[in-house]
Amino acid sequence: MTPPSPPTIAIACHEDRDDAKVGLALLVASLQRCSGSADIVVSGTPCSDLPHDEHASARVLQFQGPDLRGRSWNVKPTMLLDLLDRGYERVAWIDADVMVTGDVAAFFNAVPADHIVVAEEYPWAWQAAGATRTRRWGLAVGRSLHVTTNSCVVAVTRDHRPLLQIWEQMLGAPAYVAAQAQLVYDRPVHMVGDQDVLMALLGSDTYGGIPLRFLQNGRDIIQHFGPSSFRVRDRLNASGGRLALFVHAQAGQPWRFAYPIRPWSLRAYYDRVNAELSPYTWLARRHAEMIEGVSSHDWLTPRTIPAKLMQAVTRNDPALQGLVLASLEASIRRIKRLLGISPWREGRTQAPPAAEQLVKGAEA
Repeated sequence: MTPPSPPTIAIACHEDRDDAKVGLALLVASLQRCSGSADIVVSGTPCSDLPHDEHASARVLQFQGPDLRGRSWNVKPTMLLDLLDRGYERVAWIDADVMVTGDVAAFFNAVPADHIVVAEEYPWAWQAAGATRTRRWGLAVGRSLHVTTNSCVVAVTRDHRPLLQIWEQMLGAPAYVAAQAQLVYDRPVHMVGDQDVLMALLGSDTYGGIPLRFLQNGRDIIQHFGPSSFRVRDRLNASGGRLALFVHAQAGQPWRFAYPIRPWSLRAYYDRVNAELSPYTWLARRHAEMIEGVSSHDWLTPRTIPAKLMQAVTRNDPALQGLVLASLEASIRRIKRLLGISPWREGRTQAPPAAEQLVKGAEA
């Protein structure tokens, strides 16, 4: 896979779970329709299983690097390094449950080459910002980040190869691999996932000088981790269809909530209503014809009475239709914060791996 002359940017994505490939298909469809000259490089799923828009300038290519199946979200630095080695000047990772609303290639290319693009974590996230992850990995602190990072979108250039290399090594550290076998809410905060390792590095003395371009919640990205994570003020600003450039179905991917609901429960019904009112679902309906043969369209059709009512009242506005749920859930989250109720049950923390030695080894 040799990059052609025009595209200088590659967009990497990976999905190897059969029940989640619809998300990858929607990402590819939105990229082809919205992005300019770029190569979309896919791992874990054959390109032949994905939509192809013959009028799009963006190409869909099969990843030619190592087999990454079964490695979940930990494939990111491996794919990014491989694509940089193949000659691309800039490479970006986008999670397979993200869709785009505009030309992301132009957006990434407008960022200075020394900057890393990374998303902010969803609002209301319990995992603290700051330098906790850096300290727990045993790294010298270079800066304290004011927000928690989310690696659903990461864009880098050749300037960032050393950081990518150490990120890849730390994701293979025995302590990290062992932590991944635990339930998510039981993992140490610095080893919940790949983004916590990346945040530790970005706050370290070695890499703390790298400028960051954060994708801001509401303005640049919608992190849809329940309706309140798309905040009321952000919904009002996005009314009229002015959605952010990236829309992330971060939790409760809508295709997972079948109808009719069996077994029925109030929680399951609420989740279905939330899924039907999600801005991700609204956006997916615009690409429905591109996922023929990949997924049933049933989840795209509003079935519940509350969702139908809210869509009618707001004239199917993607930001406003979930406004009531967002307000209610935000109030509940505030109460839980006041009472100190959290799903995180971090138990015994493993001794910090020798990350400092890994960093020094990468520099040598």
